[in-house]
Amino acid sequence: MSIAKLGGKGKRIVEQNAIYSAIIVGVVGVISFGLGYLSRGSVEVSAVAIENAYPTPELALQGGESILGAVVVDEDRGQFVASRSGSKYHYPWCSGAKRIKEENKLWFATKEDAERAGYEPAKNCEGL
Repeated sequence: MSIAKLGGKGKRIVEQNAIYSAIIVGVVGVISFGLGYLSRGSVEVSAVAIENAYPTPELALQGGESILGAVVVDEDRGQFVASRSGSKYHYPWCSGAKRIKEENKLWFATKEDAERAGYEPAKNCEGL
C-alpha cells in the first residue's frame, strides 16, 4: 500500500468522525436542556392585574393621589408648584420642584392659576 492511498483513507475516517462528533454534541445538548427544564420542578405562575394605571400625570392626579412615585398632592395646596423667586411652575414630582425649599413653594390648583400669577411651564417637566 502506498503512502498516498493511506493518506486518502485517513482523511475519510477523520471526516466521518467529525460528523459523528457533531451529532453526539447536538444530542447531548438537547438531552441536557430537557433535563434542566425538568429539574426546575413545578413552578406556580400567578396572574398579575394592574388596576388604575394612568397614562399621563394629569390623570394620575385626579382625586388628589398619584401612583407615580407615590407622590401625594394635598388638594388644599394644589397640583402645581412654583418657587417664590423663580419664573417656572412644575408638577410636584418633577426634578425642579424637588429642589425648591419648602418655605419658598407656591401652590396652584390649575395651570391657568400659575400662568395668571406670571409663571411659565417648566420645559424639563414632562407633560406641561
